[in-house]
Amino acid sequence: MAQQNGGIAGARIAFHTIFGIPWIIVSTTIYAIMAILLSIFSRKAGMVIARLWSRQLLALCGVKVSIDGLDKIKHSSKFIIVSNHQSHLDIPVLMSVLSHIHLTFIAKKELFLIPVFGWGVYMIGNVSIDRSSARKGRVSLAKAAQRLQEEDISVVLFPEGTRSETGDIGGFKRGGFSLAIESGLTVVPVAIIGTRSVLSKKSYTIHPGRVAVRIGNPIDVSGMGRGDKEMLMRNVREKIVEMSA
Repeated sequence: MAQQNGGIAGARIAFHTIFGIPWIIVSTTIYAIMAILLSIFSRKAGMVIARLWSRQLLALCGVKVSIDGLDKIKHSSKFIIVSNHQSHLDIPVLMSVLSHIHLTFIAKKELFLIPVFGWGVYMIGNVSIDRSSARKGRVSLAKAAQRLQEEDISVVLFPEGTRSETGDIGGFKRGGFSLAIESGLTVVPVAIIGTRSVLSKKSYTIHPGRVAVRIGNPIDVSGMGRGDKEMLMRNVREKIVEMSA
């Protein structure tokens, strides 16, 4: 029986990898073009396309997502979502389960330079961050803070800065927490569990499986100043580590 189950699992891995990867590339290009065209008229329309892309990508990878704590995020509010980062799939997972709010991601500027896909990422309103120097990074975050004040959007931060190769949660970078305090928006810690098992860093093999998203209690930052940044960062990281266990 164990051998039979292993054979079925192997066949699923082969199927989703051999057929899923090429179609993901093709469909991502198609969805990106659609998002670019629609975003010329409405970023919200472009975001609808991005959510459709996220759901079809997860389906192609054989991913089933469960979510706990969704009731903690109200539809009418804006948030700073702070999450751990395990896989390229983290973004489509969050876009799928948090579809009731307009999510904006802060991503490294190199991502925006990818033909078609990067243009789509830009057109739907994601924020480019330049990590080549601390000053340029602060300028990028200042632009994000301004958009948070002017638009009905929530920002997603991956403060580890890169995907974890081991699954352990790495150290957090402080810049995003300055954004949280300056914007005054509620911070929501989120733990993503299982995406690394489906598609790990530096791998192109898809292992279909289950992914869990756990939403922690929102943290009110009103009254906090720059001197509270380290405390807020440690608090959020501890909550995400706890939820990931």
